[in-house]
Amino acid sequence: MRVEFDQPVVVALGKPGTSRKVTTVMEAIYCIRHEKWPRAPGAILRNACRLLDEARMGNVAPSEARKAFSDAAEEANILVNRS
Repeated sequence: MRVEFDQPVVVALGKPGTSRKVTTVMEAIYCIRHEKWPRAPGAILRNACRLLDEARMGNVAPSEARKAFSDAAEEANILVNRS
């Protein structure tokens, strides 16, 4: 099931100067688990992972998971937009 965010989260991952527009729960999960996340796992990132998994299963609203992902990106200093 494709669970989309109401607005994308833009993060700076990969080569310097590039950004990625994350529009779904699965894209956010992929970014955290398979991209080079620039910060060691802490409470904010663990919370984002938990909420993204819950949203994927339909137990949490996508907006709540999006906010948690955005907070984790902000903590890691890779958040490009804050909307």
